[in-house]
This record gives sequence, C-alpha cells and structure tokens, in this order.
Amino acid sequence: MKEKVSKVSKKATNSRISSLLNPKKIQIARAKLGMSCADLATKIKVTRQFLSGVETGRVHTNDERANQIAKILKVKVNDIFKKDANDHFYSK
Repeated sequence: MKEKVSKVSKKATNSRISSLLNPKKIQIARAKLGMSCADLATKIKVTRQFLSGVETGRVHTNDERANQIAKILKVKVNDIFKKDANDHFYSK
C-alpha cells in the first residue's frame, strides 16, 4: 500500500514540476543553438510530437527529462522554468 502512495506522490510531483516549465524558453534556447524540434527530440529519446507538445505547453514531462533538455540546450534547468516578463532569459 505504501508503494502505491509513493508512486502517486511521485507522479503528482512530476506533474507540478513539468507544469512549471516555460515552453517558450525551451523554444528560444533550442533556436539559439540552431537545433530543430526533431533534433532535440532525438537527443532526449522522445518523439518530435511529444517534444512539440512540451514546447506548446499541452504535454507535461518529468523532472528527469527537464534536466536532459536543459543539459542538451546548454542552459541551467532553472532557466527553462516560468518567471516574470523581466526575466534575463528573454534578452540573451
């Protein structure tokens, strides 16, 4: 019974984490590297459709994948999370 609770808790945590991702920041970072959606998807071993869903905010991903995305895009993982409009990320 405890195992089910921990799985549910982990799933809820992953959902909260991924809902904090800023899809636009992922697109910007990818574009700065001249990388296509398909290129990034291949590197993180997901389909282009899945990654496109993440980049539009329709699909949520887990924290492990968020870390993979940040590493490949050569940004800190915190840089791809939501912040206000004055965020330094937009002016890089």
